Amino acid sequence: MRDIWRDKEAREAEISTSNAQQYLDKIKVNLTEQGQNVTTKVLIGKPAEEIVNLASNNPFSIIVMSTHGQSGKDKWVYGSTTERVIVGAPCPVLLLKPKA
Repeated sequence: MRDIWRDKEAREAEISTSNAQQYLDKIKVNLTEQGQNVTTKVLIGKPAEEIVNLASNNPFSIIVMSTHGQSGKDKWVYGSTTERVIVGAPCPVLLLKPKA
């Protein structure tokens, strides 16, 4: 029974990763057409750790993040993941608030 559960989890993770990559590919095409040099990558794990590790091991000029700041009223205005990236990133972090 465990193998069936693991197989189902693996398929769901693969579908989620594929959907995320397709979404990012569309954004990349748009930005590339505007003359931007864009790198996208779907990572699995704790978001802040994965972002900081990726940026620390690659020569990125900037990290651009969208933030909702929905980690609760008592959290920092940007949210805990964004805060961890800002503190740990080896390069500048640009925060964008998504349109409503």
